[in-house]
Amino acid sequence: MIARLRELMRTIREPLYANAYALVANQVFSAGLGMLYWVLAARLYSAATYGASYAVISTLLLISGIAQLGLGAGLNRFLPRAGMGTRRLILLSYAAVIATSIVLSLGFVALGGALGLEGVLGNGPLLAMWAVLAAVAWSIFRLQDAVLIGLRQAKWVFIENTIYNIAKILFLWAGVQLLANAGIVGSWFLPTPIVIVLVTWLVFGVYTRSSRIDPTPADARPLTLREVATTSGGDHVGSLVAEAATRLLPVIVIAILGAATTAYFSTAWLVATTLGLVAGSMTDSFTAEAAGDIANVRRYSHDILRHMAVITISGAFVLAVGAPLILRLFGKSYAAEGTMLLRWLCASSPLIVFNNWYLSYARLMGRIRMVVWLQALGAVLLLGLSWALLKPLGINGVAVAWMVSQGVTALWSLWDSRDVFFGPAPAPEGAAT
Repeated sequence: MIARLRELMRTIREPLYANAYALVANQVFSAGLGMLYWVLAARLYSAATYGASYAVISTLLLISGIAQLGLGAGLNRFLPRAGMGTRRLILLSYAAVIATSIVLSLGFVALGGALGLEGVLGNGPLLAMWAVLAAVAWSIFRLQDAVLIGLRQAKWVFIENTIYNIAKILFLWAGVQLLANAGIVGSWFLPTPIVIVLVTWLVFGVYTRSSRIDPTPADARPLTLREVATTSGGDHVGSLVAEAATRLLPVIVIAILGAATTAYFSTAWLVATTLGLVAGSMTDSFTAEAAGDIANVRRYSHDILRHMAVITISGAFVLAVGAPLILRLFGKSYAAEGTMLLRWLCASSPLIVFNNWYLSYARLMGRIRMVVWLQALGAVLLLGLSWALLKPLGINGVAVAWMVSQGVTALWSLWDSRDVFFGPAPAPEGAAT
């Protein structure tokens, strides 16, 4: 037992696992504080306001996801190769994301009335101000996580997100009196400037100074802006479709089953998607490490898959068993309506582990077309089946749609990644042979 503990401690100190577990800790703490946040929101606001606010937040997060332009995954992959061009790459990424966020959020303002969101965010100039500032702030906040991971400073992702989540709860409490129906939406976005300032200082004042930048690996191909743009852009198409699918689910539910049912759905979905966030955070570390040592991608893959499986599947079991008690924190109706949905979503955890790993692996190998195809296939299956099954099965229809979409994409991914488990070692597309 002591020998195993020593081996575990030795393993955790390796950069791959140190960063991976820092990101897992971030997801676990964020999930716990996030659950507390939504419990308070459910207690402080009516189910209708809760559901409508969740739909607004989901839509604004979708805008931010579109505005990322694939640069989040791109920075994870390319920053380890950027060398003295690191600061320039980061600044250009920020500029692109901010500009896109402004354009998209103004389009959201034009649709606000049609989507029934004016009652939450206000009207006219107030709606425009909320949407633009919230979208830009969240886009920067989200991209900064990718920058820190790409710089192999994942511990700061944990710290900044903990600060944000605590501040978000405090703003939620104050928002009841100060922001009325906009209290939930306001509390979600108002704390972001705090962490943006902190991370900006860390990135540009500490970790991208010339004395702290690692030189470009001698065996690495030279990094060009064209490669970053084309690869990130291609990847973004698939990521955009996948992001749209999950962010549009609350909009579909509210259109078919109403705002109150959307509150029950969104709570169970929020808890369950923590599993995907944990798995995805570990693959972020895998990407950052393997990008600088692509010859050993098979070993990195086997190692990270083992750790992902243990943590994610164990977490899914705990969530499934405790589903009634967890959802009971939000209220009796949340537990009654959402327990079965949460349990079915947890059952897909092995598929979530494999699919998250495969997407990172395919990006490293330059198989961007496969990344786009699989994410598009999963999105179409999820949204199409959800739309068809919501009326006959209620919100549990989303769980059926989710499991089918994850299962189909996992089978395809397994076939395409067979070289990791059998045969000769894989090589990136376009690499010299």
